[in-house]
Amino acid sequence: MPSPRYRILCVDDDHDTCEVLELSNPYLRFTFAHTFASGLEYIRGGPFDLYVLDSWLPDGSGLDLCREIRRTDSTTPVVFLSAAAYVQDHQRAIEEGASAYLDKPTDLYRIEAVMNSLIWEAETKSLGAKVAAVSVLREDVEQRCLELAGQTSINRERMIRADEQVLRARAYSAFRDSGGLNAHFERLWPNILDEILAAKAANSE
Repeated sequence: MPSPRYRILCVDDDHDTCEVLELSNPYLRFTFAHTFASGLEYIRGGPFDLYVLDSWLPDGSGLDLCREIRRTDSTTPVVFLSAAAYVQDHQRAIEEGASAYLDKPTDLYRIEAVMNSLIWEAETKSLGAKVAAVSVLREDVEQRCLELAGQTSINRERMIRADEQVLRARAYSAFRDSGGLNAHFERLWPNILDEILAAKAANSE
């Protein structure tokens, strides 16, 4: 069962659908938006571990929201849960980057199974992506240590931490290139640099 740390954004103007999703998946943290505008605001403020979108919204289209997500995020799963059930509706959503498309009404167990499967698949990809990010970060830290060879270990760490934003950007790029999710990187990053610097300090003692 997924951890409560997983954050799901559901954009749907049907309050009953939102309530059912939340009640049937108490182990997930849902954020609900009921209009295109509020959904877009949440998307831009992210990150989330999974998006659930309706095709029809009072002030816009779920397809446009999916397109907005995919402009900056190619990996986070997007599920459509919609009464727009024609084959062309499915095809258009997949073309815009949707990971799955479920027709309303649908079995709650199927919704849960699809969401869980996508969450675990994304988690697996992010574990592999973490390896790539750590590898890049280790190389960068090693290089910085060589450049700062004349400094004390305390000064070296202080100067490396001063470059944290550059190191973070490099690690993030490697993480994303390897298929990791934005939300997963945000949770992982605070510890990655600390672990590498701690290991480096222990090896130099």
